[in-house]
Amino acid sequence: MMGVVELKFRRDVPADRVAEAAANYVRILSQCTPDYGELMSPFDEGFRPGDMLCQKINQMVLARHPELLIYFLHIVDPADPKRENRHYAINRPNFHKESGPLTLDTEVTGKVYVVMLPYSHHMEMHLPLIDKRGRFVGVIVCGYLYDSLKEGVDCFARSFSLMDETTRLMPDTFADLFKP
Repeated sequence: MMGVVELKFRRDVPADRVAEAAANYVRILSQCTPDYGELMSPFDEGFRPGDMLCQKINQMVLARHPELLIYFLHIVDPADPKRENRHYAINRPNFHKESGPLTLDTEVTGKVYVVMLPYSHHMEMHLPLIDKRGRFVGVIVCGYLYDSLKEGVDCFARSFSLMDETTRLMPDTFADLFKP
C-alpha cells in the first residue's frame, strides 16, 4: 500500500453507492498515480562524463546520504540571459524547472524554510546555497521522509550539515558549476 485516501459521504448515501464510488476513485487514482517504485525511487543513476559539475555534486551528496528523498540546487546559470533561478542539479525529473516563491526568497534573503507534510511524513528544507566567499548564490533543497517528530527534527539538523558540506564542494568560480 502506498497511501490512504479518505472519502466522506453523507449518512443518507446508501452503502452500495458508497462502495461503488470508492471503487471508482480507486480506479481513477490507479490510472494517474505512478507505481510505488517509480514514485519513490530517485533519479540517482550517477553522473556521466558530460554532466555539469553541479549535477556531479548532487550525485556525490546523494551517494553519501541515502536518507535523502530529494536533494537539488536551484541556481541561476550565468549564461542565461533571463537570469532565472531554476532547478539544475536534481534527482527528480523536473530538471530546469523554474523555482517557486519560497526558493526565490531564500536565494535573496538567506531565510530558511521548512515545509512539513505530516500526513505523508514528508519534509523539505530550503536553505541558502553559499559560495566560498560567503555570498548567496542559490538554494539547496533537501527532502526526507520521517516517521516521528524526533526524526523530523533530526532531518532539520542534518540539512544544515548538508548546507555546509555543499558549500565545501562548491568550486572557486561559480560559473564552473555549469561546466563538465
